[in-house]
Amino acid sequence: MAPWKVWGLGGLVVLGVLAGLPVLAEEAWKAGHPGLADLLGVAKLAAYWLWFVPAWKLLIVAERRLLANVGHATLAAGLVIAALT
Repeated sequence: MAPWKVWGLGGLVVLGVLAGLPVLAEEAWKAGHPGLADLLGVAKLAAYWLWFVPAWKLLIVAERRLLANVGHATLAAGLVIAALT
């Protein structure tokens, strides 16, 4: 299996984490644990960043430039969304 496919499948796991952590952070905030909520927010960004960097590098060496450009745009948009949520 090509490395970019492995990272693409890994992206599904990251997506699940990114969807779940803000919900948990909100619940922690409501329960009166703002420190835990902040920690979960940092964990969300760390999870995305740990997947983002290798995925970005794999797209740099992609044979199809259109795929690389669309991938880079998608990764950048995901980083912005992860930071804002």
